[in-house]
Amino acid sequence: MIKTPSFWFKKNHILSTILSPLAYIYYHGHLLKRCLEKEIRIKTPTICIGNLSVGGSGKTSVTIAVRKLLSKNYKNIFVLSRGYKSLNRKPKIVSNHDTAKEVGDEACVHKMYGKICIARNRKEGALLCEKLMSDLIILDDGFQSKNIKKDISIVVFESDRMFGNEKLLPAGPLREKIGDGLDRADAVICIDNENRNSSLKLPNSLPVFFAKKRISFNKKPKRKIFAFCGLGNPESFFNSLENFGLIIKKKKWFPDHHHFDNSEIEKLVKIAENEKIDLVTTLKDFVKIEKKYQDRIIVANLNIDFKNKDQFLKFLNNNLK
Repeated sequence: MIKTPSFWFKKNHILSTILSPLAYIYYHGHLLKRCLEKEIRIKTPTICIGNLSVGGSGKTSVTIAVRKLLSKNYKNIFVLSRGYKSLNRKPKIVSNHDTAKEVGDEACVHKMYGKICIARNRKEGALLCEKLMSDLIILDDGFQSKNIKKDISIVVFESDRMFGNEKLLPAGPLREKIGDGLDRADAVICIDNENRNSSLKLPNSLPVFFAKKRISFNKKPKRKIFAFCGLGNPESFFNSLENFGLIIKKKKWFPDHHHFDNSEIEKLVKIAENEKIDLVTTLKDFVKIEKKYQDRIIVANLNIDFKNKDQFLKFLNNNLK
């Protein structure tokens, strides 16, 4: 995957104008695909955590937080993910022995919190979860897919990025028109990064829940660090580190879902050692690094805290009945 183009987050950029005809073609292809897809209803209650744009928006972190929130009421929760860059073509329940190259980085992260099924065909994946007696399925992504009837569809976005220039691919980051997506959503989660943009007008009838990112570490880092990541929204990660009080002396950004080779990690480790600063990355990136290097890297885990947790939990339970 290539790095996220910067012009996607700039209004009236010349490249967006040039690419507008392709965005028009993409939009009508998206509509045709949705018309041709057949939707099935499964027995297991299903929540979809999705977004309207490509790149990082906090979906995985929100999915983990929702799983934790509902774990008291549901005892056999499965997360269902496409398994981006996975080598598996058939549905698979991820085990502790699977690597990020085999099942994808996000699947390895989800496995730390509970059961996770990866499937390119979400219908087949959902049916496998049901065969294993699932009592709740949470889709990490899949909002644009009609494969499975969702009981709750939630759109997630970060307030510092919102929906970029609000243009469709490839002129902007949007997978579909904002109005089309919000019409199908049952709720919105806004991850507030202290830079809230109020220009987006949400329907009054659409429940909006706010959340905060909270960063934690597997071991305490020095104040001065070398931060690196392969995320769709790297600046959000870097800002979280700085808001925690750390000083980023050096930073390195790789494309989203980047698989690191040993030479890349060795270079990063060497730079950090020469500068006498700690090397820090995300959990999603850490799971893609060979174990022989892991004790030389500090993991920064991004957690989601809901501002109105009780209200959000009530909304979920009411709509899952």
